[in-house]
Amino acid sequence: ASIKESLEGPGCMASPSLPPYHPGAQYRVCTVDDFAATRLQARAIVAKLNGNPDLKKEIEFDTNSHVRHPWILTLGHEPITVDDCVAELIAWIDWCPPADPNAYSIILLDQNIEFPGQASILGTDVLQQLPSRPNVFPMIRSGNDSPDDITFYKECGALDIVPKHLRLGDVIQRILDTIESDTS
Repeated sequence: ASIKESLEGPGCMASPSLPPYHPGAQYRVCTVDDFAATRLQARAIVAKLNGNPDLKKEIEFDTNSHVRHPWILTLGHEPITVDDCVAELIAWIDWCPPADPNAYSIILLDQNIEFPGQASILGTDVLQQLPSRPNVFPMIRSGNDSPDDITFYKECGALDIVPKHLRLGDVIQRILDTIESDTS
């Protein structure tokens, strides 16, 4: 089910009984990637950014390494079009806006999202259709990180690039540095 269907159906995940944020949690993460391990890593990113390892225990993935939750969304587990990806991202951003004006939504888009039997989609194509929002930080995650590639990604709307070769701690630092440079 899409986020919109989840919100309108029985057992809505955004019901008052499920607060969208823990006290002190100010980061949420969306990963759009065809690689399951990268989607699973989003849970560790959310926990580390928020300095709360217990957040990992509350977020459960399905058998396709997919989750749709107020703090985390993963896409790329099944074929998706650029338009549908943009619609899902916008719905997730709007789903549970935090009350804290210093809360941030980070979107990590793989540049080449490939599906068997379907044309791949590009993270930059998604970026070009994603409207700019306050406190939303879209970034490209790619193995192609030459100066020309980085220039192209930024021209398409990426605030930064997260090279695929970075360790988790360096990914976290890159995200924090990007937020700091964009909000200062």
